[in-house]
Amino acid sequence: MHYEIKPGQGKIVTAAIDRYREAMKGVTGEEFKALKRAFFKDLIPRLDKIIAPEMMLTYDIGGITRDDRESCYVGPNVSIERDVSIGENVIFEGNNYIHAGTSIGNNVLIQANTVIGGEAYSHEYIDGKLVHLPHIGGVIIGDDVVIGSCVCIDRGLLGRTILCTGCRIDNLVHIAHDVVVGTNALVVACAMIGGRVVIGNGAWIAPNSSIKNGITVGTNSMVGLHACVLNDVPDDVVVYGVPAKEKK
Repeated sequence: MHYEIKPGQGKIVTAAIDRYREAMKGVTGEEFKALKRAFFKDLIPRLDKIIAPEMMLTYDIGGITRDDRESCYVGPNVSIERDVSIGENVIFEGNNYIHAGTSIGNNVLIQANTVIGGEAYSHEYIDGKLVHLPHIGGVIIGDDVVIGSCVCIDRGLLGRTILCTGCRIDNLVHIAHDVVVGTNALVVACAMIGGRVVIGNGAWIAPNSSIKNGITVGTNSMVGLHACVLNDVPDDVVVYGVPAKEKK
């Protein structure tokens, strides 16, 4: 599916997004949910499918500057929608699905049966009815990234879900909307990364761990096996357990 801003919608979209970003600064918990509901209740009736403007990035994503599919390998049954930017030497193994609004850097491996840029699982009660909140951002994958099999990476709500240079995503990982995975970070099999999580450079997320929405995991920190992370993790520490606590 190709997303575009329809005639006359541009000013509405820009104003709404600016208002949303300003309102959400420093907001968490129930107040965050209430503001999000109000934002979409106001926006949904006036808009169809749209795409948000590019956001300024300060993360290390390498050199996504060209679309050079001739140097890439595309395996069987791979689907790539329109408006996908692909760098050099990218390998798509079989049965991948790449949604519109995705940018992929150089020397990236995406193993079989992975979906990148799909709609996030995000619903709110609006006037007593469950409504799916449309996610109109995208995904950015930096240079030298490896993504395993059967991985799902959701697109951002308004901005981008970002996998920074050199990070590694193992098989069966779920990465929700607006997550940032730092440079050379590792997310190991069956981990669940909630929306808006920031994983610091060089961090290690162990198998079967879960990280709550909005959490930051510090640089070079480790989240242990089966951990459930409910609070921010400082730099250079190890946390484990349910709920996760720092190892002393």
